[in-house]
Amino acid sequence: MLNCLAIFAMILAFIQAPVPVPSKTTAGTGNGVRKHASENQRNSSRTTPAHPTFAPALEQHNSSNQAAGDHPQSVSVREFPAVSISKDWTDKVYWAFSGLLVIVGSFQAWFLYRTLGAVKEQADIAEKTARAAEKSADVANASIETLREIERAWIFEEIIFPNELPSQPISGDILVTVVVFKFWNYGKTPARVLGTSLHFHTVNGTLPKTPEYGIQPIHAGDGHMLASGKYISGSRWLEGQSVITPEERIAIRMGRMNLYAYGVIVYETLEKTSYTRFCYLWDEPTGFVTSDSVPAFRKGGPAEYNLVT
Repeated sequence: MLNCLAIFAMILAFIQAPVPVPSKTTAGTGNGVRKHASENQRNSSRTTPAHPTFAPALEQHNSSNQAAGDHPQSVSVREFPAVSISKDWTDKVYWAFSGLLVIVGSFQAWFLYRTLGAVKEQADIAEKTARAAEKSADVANASIETLREIERAWIFEEIIFPNELPSQPISGDILVTVVVFKFWNYGKTPARVLGTSLHFHTVNGTLPKTPEYGIQPIHAGDGHMLASGKYISGSRWLEGQSVITPEERIAIRMGRMNLYAYGVIVYETLEKTSYTRFCYLWDEPTGFVTSDSVPAFRKGGPAEYNLVT
């Protein structure tokens, strides 16, 4: 019976004893617990109290734990533990896929670079082609214009007037002083003559810089067709008194008065309207003259009076 009570007392003592914390327990505290346990075992062999009390031992144990916990303790690590990372098949797949992406990206960059170069080359070729086409068009237009100029009609005038300037007094029956113009078509195609303007008069000085023509239509309507190598003629008598007096004859010879015969002819050739302006000034050399220096109408006057289009 006593043995059963002793065993039961030991079980109660083990249950009521506090469990020491591994980080805060010390060697002295452990020895104290074992000492109290042995004493309690001996006392339990003598007496069998119903409820053994371990208050002093617990108070001593708690005070020792509290004293140990008040002071900080330092922990030093001399070396890190070796860490081993194992690689499986997923890592290999990841690296293979990454390498494949790098290869594909590099190939795409190379392909884009080649494509950009090809596009630039095509743009340069297109630009050169456009320039060549523009030059070809200019050459073609120039060729057409040259062909037009070769094949078109060209009308030039011819003046008919005696080499001696006639003069007579204004009395009785007089002869009218007249100048005649012939208009020849020197081109390869016919011309449609649209109108002419002829003038014949004396001037004290020179003509105005800008001519003033009163165009007179020839055969109102479609005009007059002038074939290649053919001519039409027109005449104009002296404006004003219709004759040159002896006094005017002397003034013209001395250069104090000028005698002009000028005009314009307008015509159409190859659907283009053109004109020929002409101006003649009576020229009578004085002093020592040669056989070629005979009195005659010669080209003269302002530049605007002598134009061909």
